Amino acid sequence: MRFPTNTAAMLVMAALLSSVALADHDQAIAPPTSHPFGASYDEWSARWWAWIYSIPAVPPNWLPNPLFTNGRVDCSYRQSTHEGSEHVWFLVGVISGTAERTCTLPAGTALFFPMFNAEADNVGFDQNGATPPTHFDVPTLEGFVQGGVDSVIPHATIDNVPVSNASAYRARFAPFGFTVPRVDNLYGVFGAQVPGISWPNTRIFPVAADGYYLMVEPLAPGRHTINFGAMARDGSFQINITYHLVVRSDNDQK
Repeated sequence: MRFPTNTAAMLVMAALLSSVALADHDQAIAPPTSHPFGASYDEWSARWWAWIYSIPAVPPNWLPNPLFTNGRVDCSYRQSTHEGSEHVWFLVGVISGTAERTCTLPAGTALFFPMFNAEADNVGFDQNGATPPTHFDVPTLEGFVQGGVDSVIPHATIDNVPVSNASAYRARFAPFGFTVPRVDNLYGVFGAQVPGISWPNTRIFPVAADGYYLMVEPLAPGRHTINFGAMARDGSFQINITYHLVVRSDNDQK
């Protein structure tokens, strides 16, 4: 769901998470202050945003951007384009509502995903469509996303086992930037024209991001069922997603 706050562009998303075949699932989640594979949670969150915005969203169904997929999906799609993909794959959720997906991934792959996240930038649009860019400074953009993320309670279960203290896995990053496709980019979903009246080129900067994320160590071969989501503190909305993962063993990949 995109919320223009004082006409700033803020995209609030939920994204999918995965599971591990351990009795204590929290032991397989990198601590929020750690640097898994050489980067902090904050840095991984910026990489996630750059990746999701790099993928086209073609009307009317906005595919192939994975935010709009359902059912059986290809989790390998465009993974090789983000930094750190030799160790980590990104998973995604939906902009709003629910989704249920099934996919296969190779053994030995860690997973990074947001339970709920938001970004703010100066691309111009409102409920009526494209507008000229805004000119908010970075602290103001940070305030917009902080307010959005403060307003929700994240939750996740891995093979029916709740992730304890999910709100402790919060990551923030600003300023950073990313590049979008020249045509059929994600901003079109919200009626913005990029490049065009909403923003003059394909490089978006500055961006501020905030959210709740998990970095899960490689899953054991086999099947895993994950449910995750977030609920507004005032009860005005909730997100609920189920993800079915099949992790191939090394022998299956030969």
